[in-house]
Amino acid sequence: MAYTLVGAPALGFDLVRTPSGPNVAEVVLVALSADASTMQALANMHPGSCRPACWDRATAAAATLPRMASVLGAMPTELDLAAAGEQLAGPDLLTRLTGAPLGDLASLEQLIRHEVLDWTWEVVQEVSLQRLRDRMAAEVLCDAAASAFCATVLDDGSRRHLAGPFLSVLRSAPPSSADGLAEVGTLLEGLSTWNEAERREWRSAVDLLRSGTGGWTQAMHDAGWAAHLSGRTRLAAAAQMRAVLAFRSAGLTSLDAAEGSWNALSGVVQAMVVSDLLGDDHLTTLVRPWQVARGSRPGC
Repeated sequence: MAYTLVGAPALGFDLVRTPSGPNVAEVVLVALSADASTMQALANMHPGSCRPACWDRATAAAATLPRMASVLGAMPTELDLAAAGEQLAGPDLLTRLTGAPLGDLASLEQLIRHEVLDWTWEVVQEVSLQRLRDRMAAEVLCDAAASAFCATVLDDGSRRHLAGPFLSVLRSAPPSSADGLAEVGTLLEGLSTWNEAERREWRSAVDLLRSGTGGWTQAMHDAGWAAHLSGRTRLAAAAQMRAVLAFRSAGLTSLDAAEGSWNALSGVVQAMVVSDLLGDDHLTTLVRPWQVARGSRPGC
């Protein structure tokens, strides 16, 4: 599956199930808000000629990550073995399903370099070109994203080397958190402080509504389309990345995500971004988990 800005909820699903997923979300947020000054600061920290070797190691490490399609393809065989009382080889199947990403490193690089940073490209004689500063800055961003995306399979030295330039820029000039979504920000700030009782209420709401999610996919599709038509795709993607950070801070886990908690939260956030454009039925479908768990509609 290819990661896209329109499909940011799917990227979020992978990131909340990955130990260093929130670090990837932070990179995407910086890329989304980057201006010429940020790009120059990133380019200034480019590691130079040693980069290709580290990137090759990250690419090789990424190839060892389990893929959701591969894990699902192995399910019939492994379930048959389990039914026959045979010992399964390797990690538990549920563990692999919980952690297997839908996308891959190449798709993540494509998203950052070409979609998020689309404004840095120009077409000259039918050839897409990127100025040296922006190409170097994009590589710093992609390196940091790769370091986090492959954290479970990449050696510590390569991981630190890839992330170092980006972290240096963050330390010297932390990005602004302002993104024009005050209500979403307030909701996510509250979410990040949830206690165990609040997590139980959320899980109960997700379980209660799971059997009635037939309209959720269509509602999310229409919300994504509304964001696209209204020019809010980047705002919606930023909201999803902030939701990744809040999801982890709230104490929700990869298993919670696999059991529906991420989709429920992602739908709430997406609805808030385009609440003025969605029909009542779709809006109600997407915010219902929050209303059931919290006793009121989001933003109220």
